[in-house]
Amino acid sequence: MDPSNVPSMKPPAGAAARLRQWFRWPLGHRAFLDSIRPSDVFVVTYPRSGTTWLRYLIANVLAPAEDVTFSTFRNYVPDINDTYAARTSLDVFLPLSSPRFFSFHGPYDPALPKVVYLLRDPRDVMISFYHYRRTREQTYSGSLHDFLRSDDHYPCPWDQHVTGWLLNGVNDNICLIRYEELQRDTLTAVRRVLDFADVHCKEDDIARAVTASGFDEMRSAEERYTPDVSVTGEEKRFVRRGKIGGYADELDLQSIRIIEEKYGRVMRVVGYEPSS
Repeated sequence: MDPSNVPSMKPPAGAAARLRQWFRWPLGHRAFLDSIRPSDVFVVTYPRSGTTWLRYLIANVLAPAEDVTFSTFRNYVPDINDTYAARTSLDVFLPLSSPRFFSFHGPYDPALPKVVYLLRDPRDVMISFYHYRRTREQTYSGSLHDFLRSDDHYPCPWDQHVTGWLLNGVNDNICLIRYEELQRDTLTAVRRVLDFADVHCKEDDIARAVTASGFDEMRSAEERYTPDVSVTGEEKRFVRRGKIGGYADELDLQSIRIIEEKYGRVMRVVGYEPSS
């Protein structure tokens, strides 16, 4: 399957769907919709799908003269999950030049005009998500198998997220980027994102951003921002491994089977073949 051409199960609805959504929303959420610019680009990801890396890459493109750090990249691609959940407007981001880029984890919403959807193999996603939750949430004590069997994952189960955005949604305004292609040919993937967003920049600037956002560079940037991660071990890192197919080194066969039984149907549709 062409990774840039995941089929839709429903016909595109475009502006009509967004208008219907506007009337269904409470007044507070209409304020969010009304504050969206037509040129805004929403970088939508399921957690632990390479969100930080793509945001870091885009920030390095948008700020060619700046020293983008692990603390400042968020200023160029802000996280709006709390803003969306609170049903408040994006007016706090008015100073950002168009096109604005925003990071978002939420389920499918036809109100978002332009979406870059970053898709990753759920087996890599779930092992990364487990480590993240176990080290970042002090009250979480579940085992790996407990975590994988549960559907209590923010913002929803992986297959529901992917189905909403790529299979049941309006995909004429979605640019699909696979994490695997982003790693294998970062320059081409970033160029696709910028073309979709109508951002025009020199090839040298894109290449510089790619170099500045390499895995080793990001890990070093994280250490400068959070010095203790270099001495507390891999599990405390936000930038952990990022390896394609790394799940095979960390998951036993039972864990892989749990993921594939839960998500196998959607995995096949979007091009990730289960092992059994």
